[in-house]
Amino acid sequence: MTFTTIKVNKGILPVLRGISKQLEIVQGDELLVLGSRDSLVLKKVSMPKTFSEIVEPIREKIKKQGITQRDVEKAITEVRK
Repeated sequence: MTFTTIKVNKGILPVLRGISKQLEIVQGDELLVLGSRDSLVLKKVSMPKTFSEIVEPIREKIKKQGITQRDVEKAITEVRK
């Protein structure tokens, strides 16, 4: 199976017209394209727009687990030995 991503443009929207409204696909969206022999799968890809949007879920998880800055520094020191 191979895969790639494409940016939706005017050429692909007519092909998807029947489902693009239902899936809220608009020009400029990114789609993951998976191909295998006689099958083609398109999946809408939602990427965070800012660094903060990317790291915020990680920060929340770290906070819930009670990991401190000191814990991180200690782990780094251990690995570097």
